[in-house]
Amino acid sequence: MKNAEQEYRAALADFSQPGGRWNAKGRLTYWGKAAGLTAEEIVSDARAAGVTDRDSDIRRGWSDAKPKGDHPQGGWRHYAPRAKPKPPPTFPSYVRDLVAAGGGEATSADITAISPYDFTHGRENGNPQLTTALFLRLFNPADLLFIDNSKTHLTGRPGENIRTADEWVRRVCLAGDMGGDLITPNPLTGIEGETTDGRKSFVARECVARYPFMVVEFDSMPLKVQAAFWRGILKTSPLGKRVAAVTYSGGKSLHGLLHVDAATLDEWQSVREQLRRLLAADLDPAFRADEQAMRPLTKVRLAGVRRRGNGRLQRLLYLNPEAVHPAKRP
Repeated sequence: MKNAEQEYRAALADFSQPGGRWNAKGRLTYWGKAAGLTAEEIVSDARAAGVTDRDSDIRRGWSDAKPKGDHPQGGWRHYAPRAKPKPPPTFPSYVRDLVAAGGGEATSADITAISPYDFTHGRENGNPQLTTALFLRLFNPADLLFIDNSKTHLTGRPGENIRTADEWVRRVCLAGDMGGDLITPNPLTGIEGETTDGRKSFVARECVARYPFMVVEFDSMPLKVQAAFWRGILKTSPLGKRVAAVTYSGGKSLHGLLHVDAATLDEWQSVREQLRRLLAADLDPAFRADEQAMRPLTKVRLAGVRRRGNGRLQRLLYLNPEAVHPAKRP
């Protein structure tokens, strides 16, 4: 067996260094006990060497030590505590700044006036279905889209309320009736999955095929202030280039569809977190975006159809196909 006294002194020297290692503590108590020292004697030596670890830890190490060879049993390792990373910054005034940039209050006409795509002709001539077709052209023709009336996620029925974007466009052009006033913002796989509570469904989170869009809305903000926010973001913010559409819900809000073009759910959630720090950080709830709406399958109001319940037209106020398909118009 090694010289216990020499090994003890070497461990004491290592252990007393800044950021000393826990395996040095294990060696200290192992060889100290092997040299015949009591726990209190080792504690006293450690204190004299400037060690700041707790006496109880040293006593426990001495109690656990079983000197039977040249290597201590177990291996304690001590790392200097790391500083916790600072949380990412938030921007509580961001929404207010954009409202101010949009004039404090605005109207639907103010938003439509800056729309890159002029879709007003069909609407003014009593053909709001044209705007539905234009809105659906933001998706790829083969994208499977869920359009229904319910605010909650049903199981979905392929061929009925789940069809390709091209099939929905043909339906609105031929029949005019979409059978629903809400649409999921991200396309589906068409393969049945399971919801979080174990139910079979074609519109479960695992059924999302890709993540091109995110919904932004403010339920607690007056409509004129919401209009000012969208006018401000479209005219002054880099995020304005990502706004593909803004739709009046037929109720108390404007629904913005942002093109985030995420390749995976993790990437989509990363973008969501960045947007949440910008748009949902105000101390006043009235100036915070609805975080519940910022989910992959939260439905958005389908432009150009009547809202179920009050019969109001869900008007498309702004359309920018180039946010999704650069240099391509539907």
